[in-house]
Amino acid sequence: MPAPRHEAEEYRQLQTDRCEEMLFALQPGIRAGSPPHVSSAVKVLQHQADLQGLSAKDTNPGLQAFQIIINIDDQDR
Repeated sequence: MPAPRHEAEEYRQLQTDRCEEMLFALQPGIRAGSPPHVSSAVKVLQHQADLQGLSAKDTNPGLQAFQIIINIDDQDR
């Protein structure tokens, strides 16, 4: 029977692989500038960072904000 630490690492790797697959599937929409695709990708990346223990603990979450600007105007091309 595998040790719990080994099982946790296998689960973490499985979830990381799934995140990579989701990001790959979202790429066409991201490249097209689709806000829902970009939003989903940000959520997947956040989940992946959480899985790997890379997320910093925010001591004041009320002040956390960010903005993503996506230009979908084709006139500049």
